[in-house]
Amino acid sequence: MSWTRALALIFVGLVGCSKPQPSDQGSAIRDITPEIEAWEKANGARISPTALRLRDGSCLDVSRLPPPWTAVRDDRPLRLIIAAPRDKIEVEPAWTLGDDKRLKTRPLQVWITGWSQPPSEDFGWRGPTPRVAKENIRSGIFKPIALWPGNTLGFLAFAGPGGQNHYTDERFFSQCRDYGQGYDRLSCAIVSPDEQYIWGTDLAASNVPDLPGRIQRILDVIETMRGSCST
Repeated sequence: MSWTRALALIFVGLVGCSKPQPSDQGSAIRDITPEIEAWEKANGARISPTALRLRDGSCLDVSRLPPPWTAVRDDRPLRLIIAAPRDKIEVEPAWTLGDDKRLKTRPLQVWITGWSQPPSEDFGWRGPTPRVAKENIRSGIFKPIALWPGNTLGFLAFAGPGGQNHYTDERFFSQCRDYGQGYDRLSCAIVSPDEQYIWGTDLAASNVPDLPGRIQRILDVIETMRGSCST
């Protein structure tokens, strides 16, 4: 399933309080898909096999990556993927089912796309919207946890329902979802400080004590790719 269609399905789930009938779902997806696609394309696109042009005219070019980071081939025209061995970068990726945990060099993979604030609350958010996150804090659904005081990314931690913690920056744009005990997984989507791009990856829960520092480490690597567009 494409990301565009997945966003459309999320949108369908948010419309109204009653569950749409199957025939209604198809119509809703058709109605919203063009708007989603237009927003995604306006955020940036690859202009060469290695370069992703952002809204401000700069490019993220994987040819500028410092070792041990490397590019991963990706055929999607709006995205880049980079990777590095887990034992070289001191950031632990989440294990997936069937992984051999003796393989300490299994890479961390990071996807990157252009980003701007979605035009509505109906699609484009990879976690609770800022409005919903603030309401969850106000109502007590998200309860503050004292982690990382004074961190430079302004990251905040909250205990959520069912033992699933929620981590977000002060903008409520960058978010990491904790899948809870027994899953050892954080699903993160991080918006750059200037809101030009978003990147995401799945991290092991062992990163939590230094989560802002490890997020900053990946941000710094992505920024080394940034510069003028060669074409």
